[in-house]
Parts: sequence; C-alpha cells; structure tokens
Amino acid sequence: MCPIKNNKYKHMKMRLLFFLLFIVQFAFSQKLHYELPENASKMYNNGNFLKAKELYRELYKKNQKNLEYKFRFGVSLINTYEWDDGVTMLEQVSKKVEAPKEVWFHLGRGYHLTNRYDLAIKTLKKYIQFKDNSSLIEQSNKIIEMCENAKELVKKPLNVSFENLGKSVNSKGKEYLPFISPNEDQVIFSTRREGTTGKIYDLEGYYTADIYVSSFKSTKWSKTRSYGYPNSYGNEQVAGYSENGKYIFFYLDNPKDKNQLHLAERGKKSFGKSQKIENKHINEKSSKQPTATISNDGMAMIFTSDRSGGRGGFDLYLVKKLPNGKWGEPTNLGEEINTSEDENYPYLTDEGSTLYFASKGHKSIGGYDIFKSEWNEDNQKWSTPKNLGYPINTPDDNMSICFTDNKKIAYVSAYRKDSEGDLDIYRVHFNDDDEQLTTVKGIVFNKDSTAVTFSLTIEAFNETSGDLQGIFEVNKTKGSFIMILPPNKYVLKIATPTGETIERKIWIKDGKGYKNEIEQNFIIDN
Repeated sequence: MCPIKNNKYKHMKMRLLFFLLFIVQFAFSQKLHYELPENASKMYNNGNFLKAKELYRELYKKNQKNLEYKFRFGVSLINTYEWDDGVTMLEQVSKKVEAPKEVWFHLGRGYHLTNRYDLAIKTLKKYIQFKDNSSLIEQSNKIIEMCENAKELVKKPLNVSFENLGKSVNSKGKEYLPFISPNEDQVIFSTRREGTTGKIYDLEGYYTADIYVSSFKSTKWSKTRSYGYPNSYGNEQVAGYSENGKYIFFYLDNPKDKNQLHLAERGKKSFGKSQKIENKHINEKSSKQPTATISNDGMAMIFTSDRSGGRGGFDLYLVKKLPNGKWGEPTNLGEEINTSEDENYPYLTDEGSTLYFASKGHKSIGGYDIFKSEWNEDNQKWSTPKNLGYPINTPDDNMSICFTDNKKIAYVSAYRKDSEGDLDIYRVHFNDDDEQLTTVKGIVFNKDSTAVTFSLTIEAFNETSGDLQGIFEVNKTKGSFIMILPPNKYVLKIATPTGETIERKIWIKDGKGYKNEIEQNFIIDN
C-alpha cells in the first residue's frame, strides 16, 4: 500500500475518532446537566429544596394567603439551613385549622435542628397520633430518640472553639470532608460549589463534586484551587486520609471510574497520581465504597461498604495487605462498631489504635454523629464507641474529623451561624478546661408570684454562635433551678405550657467581673 495513502487514511480515522469522542462527551454532559424547569412543585417533589425555596418564596410573596405555598416554603427553608425562619413559617401554618398534618413532622424536625428538644418531642408525638404516614412516623420516632440522647449529651458540652476558614476556602456551595496535613500547612476537601470541573448539577440542585486544595501561607489560607486529576465531569470526593499524611483516598463516580476507591501516596513534596485499588473485594461493582482510612505503614485499611451480608446500611470493613503486596479479603468489623444503621467516614489515629467514624446508630443526636473507639490488645476487640460530644456533634449530620499532630486542633465540616451559605470547613480548637465557672440560681414564678409546680426546662444558648450550652430542669415542686456555666453571653429560653417562649439574656463575666454565683428569676404567664 502507498505510504501517502496510508497516512491520509490514518488522518481520516483520527478526525472521525475525535468527532465521536466529542459527541459522546456532549451527550454525557447533556445527560448529567438536568434541566430544572421553573416549576416549584416539581422541584419540591424531586427534593431540590434549593430551587424550590426560591420559587416558593416568589409565589408566597404574590399570594401570602395560599397555605400550600407557605407550608412548602417553610419546609424548603428547613431543608436548606434556614432553620429559624423555617420554624417561624411552619409555626404560623400549624395554627391554621386547614393545615396539613405533615406540618407537625417538619415543625418537630425544625425544633430538633434548632436544639429545642422538648418542643421537638412534644410536636413529633402529636404528629404520630395522626397515624398519617408510616415512613414519617418511623422518622419521628427516630428523631425523638435522638432528642433524648441530645438532652443527656448537652449537659456536658465540650470546651471547644470554632474558626471558619473564610472566603478564600469556603463558598456559598457545599464544602465537606476536609483532611488536614499533620503540620497544618494544607487542607484537601470536597466541594459542590459553582465552577467545579463539569459545571453541571444534579437533581438536588448541587454541582457535581470536585476535590479542592488550599495551602496555609504566612498568616492566611491561600485561595482554593482544583486539585486537578482525578477531577472530571462526574463526582470526585476526598474519601480518607492516613494519620501521618502519607496516604490519601479519593472516591470516583464518573463514566470512566464508576464507584471506585483510588489511593495516592505522598512523595517528597506532593501526592503522586492516584491509582484505582485493584481488588474486586474492595471495589465491588454491586455496592458502594465511598470512604476509607489506612494505617501509617500502609498495611491495614478500613473502608465503608453497603455490600450484601453486612449488618445494615453502610458497614466498616477491615482488610490487610498480604506478603505479596496485594490486599486480602475484607472482614466486617462486627457488632462492636457496626449497627443496623449507617457507619461511615473512618479515620485511624494513634498508630491505628484509635478509630473515629460517623454513625447514625450509636446514640446519635442527629443523623450522622462522630464516634470514637479504641483497640483493646487484651481481648482483641474495639471498645464500645463513645459519642465525641456536643458541639462537635449537633442535630445536623456531622460526618468526618481530622486532627493535626498535637491532637488539639481538628478540622470538620459543619453549618454554623457564620457559614457562607451551606456546609463550611472549620478549624476546631480543643481548649483546656481551666475556665472559671459561675452558678446561676433562680426560681420560675407564675404571674401571681407563686412558684410554678409543673415540669419546665431552661435552655441556655451561646448568644454569639447560637450553640446550645445546656438544658436545665426546673424543680416541679419548688420552681427552682441551678445552672453552672462558663463565662460568656447567653440567651436563656423557657417554653411555657401555652406554647410561648420566654427569652432572657445574661452575661457571665470572667476576670475582674467574675462572680461565683448570681441570681436570675423568671415570671411566666401560665
């Protein structure tokens, strides 16, 4: 065959190949880039509360007498972190005779998310009596259980402070699963912000996930940038980290790598290109494996999977490296760690002897909570998982934690009052417990100056952050109460039997203004 003709033929084939690749990529992007019609009802029913919220906001402005608009607007607010406004809206709806029974479920959930546990329990029990929806009744019972757990946990809040990493790292979108280098000079995290590689969004209104990175230079975090490979048009997330910062996992869910765990090892200056874990028992095709952690020597891995044969939902599995360098067969971590609910986001510290993970089962106070378990060499078992405590754990999902070398600094993802709009990355400082404490004593009186003789609770909130600092019982025979609080500015709240909430601000000072005991009384209209 003539060489010239042969080259011409090759060029034609290459042009055809590029054209076909373009068509495939275009078709794929069109498939993922869901059209979001300006239809509030469709957005609401699809669970796209971000879009539904804005559409119902406009509809409600035009017709404030429409109860369905008001109800769905309130539910959308609850589902997009505007909890206080959502609760206010649903409280107004609940007072209407024609209000849908479901309002009590969403209102109870709103009370739970805003740390109003007694009100949440009371409201959800009211919904359960309607026998309206078996699925929502099941959820109601679960939330009631979480409220009871929370009431105990918040009695001893952790002495921690939160620092938002700021606009150079966080966006109006969702930032989550942060992993910090041991010396705290680099944070790698997942994001669903505008501007990710695919520039496409899912049915819930979020952009597809990418991996981003930021470095700490001088006194501030650098502007975040895309991590590069393996980011693509699909979803890529940080999946886990090793304590020494030598290994990092990525989770890929795109056309090329459907539901795959990748692992990268750090070189002298940066991580090498991540590689798919070539083990069919780990990257199982019929299940999902979204997160993992690994020992400092790279010889033992704990990963998450919802594969058949587990205890229910996502479970944690252990797999060890064989002498030939390949991974062996995974084993379920068992009933000490796994429950009938989801366990996820593992992280090993203390040379593999301490396991942090998220669970919806082990006495969670809301969705996923972060738990800690320690390996016992004597009986070769993990200890009973312990809830990490409030306010690290809140009524919202709290999924992952990663510590610096000294273990006094951790990085988490959370929604707080100073968030940019959705989940943000926070630096958490574990403070020493050396604060001066003040005892607050008082009596709750009726309007006729007699002490109340029924059950009441007082909730103390940090005025600045909005964090719940404790729930305190009022003696139902004497009307008296005692609170012990560290220095700060607080808002004290009492929910009266009539459904009203009384608020009182109080400033507990330290230093020269410190008092070991102060008196604070309440008068309520029963």
